[in-house]
Amino acid sequence: MHRNRELYSFLSDKATQLTEDWYATLNKNDQVGVYSSPDPRVIEKLKLQNHQFHLQFFKIFTLEECQFFGLLEDWFDDIGSDEEHFNTSISYCGNFSGRKISTSIILSNLSPCMKESTRKRK
Repeated sequence: MHRNRELYSFLSDKATQLTEDWYATLNKNDQVGVYSSPDPRVIEKLKLQNHQFHLQFFKIFTLEECQFFGLLEDWFDDIGSDEEHFNTSISYCGNFSGRKISTSIILSNLSPCMKESTRKRK
């Protein structure tokens, strides 16, 4: 993977603002789910999770591919075990501010390291 420490530092410094911008764009009109919760504790946890995602994702510029995807997989596992996310419709997770995200596209682009790791866990 391409190494660029300066870009990593730059993006990491912007992670908090990226999280705030992301949260501001969420459709908070659903009646259930983590993304529309009015609870300040849930909102803070959601923002923390998003911030952590940014920090993990930006490591793409500093780590070897398998190490990067291993860390990212750990983040996915944490989110996947979060109780608030269990109350969120899977259809909502694929639609942020009107932008559809295709799970099949995301899964089809997984690194070979992550695919291999996922097969080993099954």
